[in-house]
Amino acid sequence: MDKRQYGGLLLGTILAGFIGGIGASWVLHSAPTWAQKTCELPAVIRAERFEVVDRDGKLRATLGTGSTGAPGPVLSDGLVLIDNNGQPRANLGLAADGAPGLMMYDPGLRYRIALDVAPDGAPALALASKEGRTRAELVLPSEGGPGLILYDARLQPRVTLDVSSAGLPALVLTGQNGTVLGRMPDAPSVNHKAQVENVTDTSPR
Repeated sequence: MDKRQYGGLLLGTILAGFIGGIGASWVLHSAPTWAQKTCELPAVIRAERFEVVDRDGKLRATLGTGSTGAPGPVLSDGLVLIDNNGQPRANLGLAADGAPGLMMYDPGLRYRIALDVAPDGAPALALASKEGRTRAELVLPSEGGPGLILYDARLQPRVTLDVSSAGLPALVLTGQNGTVLGRMPDAPSVNHKAQVENVTDTSPR
């Protein structure tokens, strides 16, 4: 190999290395930039409604505002959990007046347990019969002490156990027509009304 051939080979090697270096630099610097842009996640996701489906495509939960498409007492604004048969079974949301509530339903969409906070801030826990009517309620009014109320099938209070704001206990038994059958001790008259009424047709307030 003469000097001219050797010089040409050396020059070719240098050019090949230079071009290869440029190509490698482009691949190394360009590809990660592209990958980084595609993997960026938004800091905030905004939507009116989210739906969660199972592997079979069945709707199992919704989170959003507006109508859920379900009949009855399901609160429109909030989280709804749906069973395998497409029936809402639990609902955490806001009523029309903005009061928060947690509802749990049987397979017939009749409410059985309700936990809510009234617009004045008074909390209540209610238990319902198989007909979806309130039969027992534990309340803490914004004024006064805690109370336990047991209702008949017509949503009339029949047994009321109260503790006044002064710490005095009272038990009141009421007849079907609203007359007081007995008080222990000589308790003042009470006039409780279910905070959660027949929520088979209405939402808790």
